[in-house]
Amino acid sequence: MSSSWISIAMQSIRSHLSLTSLAILMLVMHLSACATTGAPPAMAPEASLPTLNPTDVASAPLLTPTQAPAILEARRLNLEWPPTIRVGDSDVIRLTLEVDDQGNLTPTAQIEGHETRGETVFIPDLYDTHNVLAEARLDMSGMQVTPEGEVSEPLAPGQSVSFFWSVRPVDVGTYRGTIWMHLRFIPLDGSAESRKPLTAQLVEVRAVNFLGLGGLAARLLGVLGTLVGSVLGLDNIIPWVIKRFRRKK
Repeated sequence: MSSSWISIAMQSIRSHLSLTSLAILMLVMHLSACATTGAPPAMAPEASLPTLNPTDVASAPLLTPTQAPAILEARRLNLEWPPTIRVGDSDVIRLTLEVDDQGNLTPTAQIEGHETRGETVFIPDLYDTHNVLAEARLDMSGMQVTPEGEVSEPLAPGQSVSFFWSVRPVDVGTYRGTIWMHLRFIPLDGSAESRKPLTAQLVEVRAVNFLGLGGLAARLLGVLGTLVGSVLGLDNIIPWVIKRFRRKK
């Protein structure tokens, strides 16, 4: 009985040893294969960095250069005004924005006795994409100015625009004013419009009386005229008084 139990135990041990040996042999063979191919042992997956797909590069928007500024159109700005005006009379101040193909830099007065001043200004050439308006206003305190407020004129390529103001002094003196001019750009696509200041022209007008005198000289002449009139009045009154007195006698 004991010999048979020992025999069974020995067979069980041999079978376990065979299985263990087989497992050790398979592990050794696996490690040998890994060492031969150079493949690293399996590791837990890690988060990988994002990679740039070539298709993304092809479809990415390219940087475009900044749009070139609008071409500037050179124009001649001419101002004409009367240096003196007699009180009670009216005269004209004229501002013209013109295209001068001949390169003439000297403005010419349209009315005799007027003074002129000119300068070159540059306007963005946006006529293909915008409606361009020239707006002007004359501010001159103490003068009757017509028209009042701001006046606008359409500006087209190669065409001149002119603004006229009638001025009338109410008293003798020197009057200074400013002519403001702006450009108004209205996009043809309906987007927001813009306004750009172009120039501010100073103008001075001296108002004189009918003898061409102004200021203090005119006032002194008025006082002198009053005195002369008083003296002449006395010369007429005194003989009349003497005559009346003799009649009573």
